[in-house]
Amino acid sequence: MTVRPYPFGFLVSDKRIADQGILQRHFKKIDAWDALEVYVQPDEPVQTITSNDVNIIWFGHAAFVGNDKPKKPFIEVACAAASSSWQEFHEFLDLVVGRWAALIVKNGKVSVYNDTLASQPVYIARDESLLFASHLPLLHRELNARTGEIEELTNLGQFKLWDQTEDSRIAALPPNFFFEFAQKKLIRFYPHKKFGAESLPFEDAVNASVQLVTRSVEHWDSLNYELFCALTAGMDTRVCAASALAADANFSFVTYGSIQPPAPADGNTKKSYKQDVLVSSEIAKAFDKRHVVLAMENVKDFPLSTHEKEILRENTVGKHALNFQGLYEQALGDKPAICFVGTGLESVRQYYSRSSRPSTEFETFSRIVKSLGGFSNIDEGKAFTENKAKALWNAFDLQTVEKYDYSVANVLYQELRAGRFQSEAINCQATAFLPINPVAIRKFFELAQVPSFYDRKNAVFAKSFIRSAFPPLTTFPINGKEFSIEWSAYVDGGKVFSRIAEGIPAEQEKQDIPNLVQLRDENLNKGGEQFFRKPFETEMGSIRITFKNHYNIGRDAKSVVIFIRVNGRDLYTLPIGKRNDPCTVSIDGLKQGDEIDLGVRSTRVNGPAWKNVSLLKLTEWEEYTSDSIPPELLISSTRNFSLPKSD
Repeated sequence: MTVRPYPFGFLVSDKRIADQGILQRHFKKIDAWDALEVYVQPDEPVQTITSNDVNIIWFGHAAFVGNDKPKKPFIEVACAAASSSWQEFHEFLDLVVGRWAALIVKNGKVSVYNDTLASQPVYIARDESLLFASHLPLLHRELNARTGEIEELTNLGQFKLWDQTEDSRIAALPPNFFFEFAQKKLIRFYPHKKFGAESLPFEDAVNASVQLVTRSVEHWDSLNYELFCALTAGMDTRVCAASALAADANFSFVTYGSIQPPAPADGNTKKSYKQDVLVSSEIAKAFDKRHVVLAMENVKDFPLSTHEKEILRENTVGKHALNFQGLYEQALGDKPAICFVGTGLESVRQYYSRSSRPSTEFETFSRIVKSLGGFSNIDEGKAFTENKAKALWNAFDLQTVEKYDYSVANVLYQELRAGRFQSEAINCQATAFLPINPVAIRKFFELAQVPSFYDRKNAVFAKSFIRSAFPPLTTFPINGKEFSIEWSAYVDGGKVFSRIAEGIPAEQEKQDIPNLVQLRDENLNKGGEQFFRKPFETEMGSIRITFKNHYNIGRDAKSVVIFIRVNGRDLYTLPIGKRNDPCTVSIDGLKQGDEIDLGVRSTRVNGPAWKNVSLLKLTEWEEYTSDSIPPELLISSTRNFSLPKSD
């Protein structure tokens, strides 16, 4: 596609552009409403529409993939949704795929949106009345011209938080937010409702996702672009490959990797690059697809000119295009092309969550943001405090994410990793081809939330999607391992509750892992608890509960006990520490609706070390029906137990 400045670029302002030199670099002006300056690159498609109450400018490539194929042009469907209500427009966006940005004017409100993964980055001048662009250096240059101040671009590191950029005057627009110019702030619009993941049958979710993605691929295949699909030995590109093959699209596979033969001395990186080429070549051959190999050994054979390097440096502060552009041009040609890329699919796999201990959504949030935000335990000015975490949680409206039962870990991957670092890397690649993730549809990501925590970690949804969309792909290994779908075996403990101290009401809290409870800092007071709560569902009968605590010092450690409570009354307590083998408890005489609690309790004020040893894993919770029940509850256990002693 040739090296060129600001590929698929745009610059929008309500004032005259100060740096006219920018406009001379192949930008063209398009007609918009009064007092709006809109400049785009010739390769960037633009749709505009005005109506009585809504004006829209849509930049880039987008497709609606809902059940009913729109009979009207895309921009008219978007306008109708926006005219109806913001809720309807946001639900419309749940079914839009592509690499795009949109300026919406309604009821005097001027807002800008971008696609599901911000694969079309949007950068906004924080203090201007209306000024935004497709490339950070492009907007940086215009601000320097306007203010006469030269603020250098600096590298803040690979990861950045939501709107943070290298230029303090410029905000990035992450996915799931729009920027409202009057308020000069990001506003979260997704998630905007509960999506009922728990009630949707898994196979229905998979089938619905296949239908969405098939319609997406059919759209991209219909355009006047040569079509490629990136392919490696890994999972995410395999999802894209299954999508392209299922839709019977006319495409070629493309793989970046090493063509050298495997060697015993290969490290993990070298081995991975070689495996990518070997496995993808086998897949391409099996399905009679052309396979373009971008051999890393050949990068040096296609150097860029000094002028080309200058253009690429002006496009982005990243180095990806500088390293690989010459090879891309040689292998893929310089004609317009789309390449399917599998970016951001870790955002359905609980990538940032640990499976060793339960975390509340806020704890998960704090840990991820501290890791990605460049905070320091040494520099007091950069310290990440609980107050800072709460401020960010509120500022970026994570309470809505929690309210609508979306995984905070998954949404953070989408917004911070895929929507920031990866989107900037994709913008580098756009010089060589138009990168599109054909499955980057919000509704697809919603459907992928249906499996449980452990099954998300095991990539059950992605693998089931591949199996359903194009079963022959399941005969090839993924990252050197045989393709298999491994469902987790776990016992769901129901709702989780926390009590800070004795005499204080327990409150329900959300955590990621369904079969573990563990004391937290706030539970280390006397009477502090973490526990599962489930109602007895059988009309009458008994229950069998099995659990395990790993702490074993050979004696009772009475600072923490395991307890079982029925209808608010303790029936069973067991000190931890003496044994770590599973313990089974049976309770007979239960009636439907009886409330059963199982958890861990701090019996005194404890230090932080007791958090780790208090971890309790639930492995069995089975109900049994009886024709009659005893006059009082009967309890038996595989360990000696007791009732708590009164003070």
